Amino acid sequence: MSEIHSLFSFLEAYADGEGRPYQNIRIRHTIVLEDPFEDPPGLTIPDNSPEPSELVLQQDRERLADDEDPLEADDGRAAEEIEESLQEKAASSRAQVLEMLGDIPDADVRPPDNVLFVCKLNPVTEDEDLEIIFSRFGAVHKCEVIRDFKTGDSLNYAFVEFDEVEACAQATYTSPHITLPLPPPPPQHPLHPLQP
Repeated sequence: MSEIHSLFSFLEAYADGEGRPYQNIRIRHTIVLEDPFEDPPGLTIPDNSPEPSELVLQQDRERLADDEDPLEADDGRAAEEIEESLQEKAASSRAQVLEMLGDIPDADVRPPDNVLFVCKLNPVTEDEDLEIIFSRFGAVHKCEVIRDFKTGDSLNYAFVEFDEVEACAQATYTSPHITLPLPPPPPQHPLHPLQP
C-alpha cells in the first residue's frame, strides 16, 4: 500500500512548466522483502545509505529540499514572493556552477555600478548612436554593441559604461522611456515598388 501512496505523491507534486517538481522527491530507504537471485560474488551491503553526492546537494539548492516543508518556508508570503525566492535560489545555484566551471571568478560577482545593460536594440544601432543618446546623462566612457563573432551582426544588446555611478543610475531610471530611432526603410526596386 505504501508503494501506491508514494506513486500518488509523485503525481500530486507541484511542478514547473517543464514538469519538474518544485520540491525534490527522493527515495531515502528501501526494504527488499524477497530477492530470488543469488548475490554476486564480492557484494558488500553497507550499514547505512551513502552521503548525498554533489549533484544531489546542487539540486537541493535549486529546488526545495525533499525534507523542507514548503508551507513553513513561505512565512506568510504571497505566491509571487515565493516564486521570486525560488528564482533567486536557482540563480544562486547556477552562479555556483559557473564558478566551479571557471566561467566567473566568484559566485557573488556583481556587474560594476557604472555599467548599464541595454537590450531590445535595433539591429542597425551602432556604438556611436548609443553614445549620443546616453551622453545626456553624463560622461560616457565606452559603449559596446555586442555582435556575433562570426557574422558581425548585432545581437541587439549593448553595454554603456559611464564615468560616474550617478549618471548610470539616472540613465537606469530614464532608459525604459527612451525610444531609439528606427532604421531607414529598405530601398524599393524601381520596377516593383512596395504597395502599402
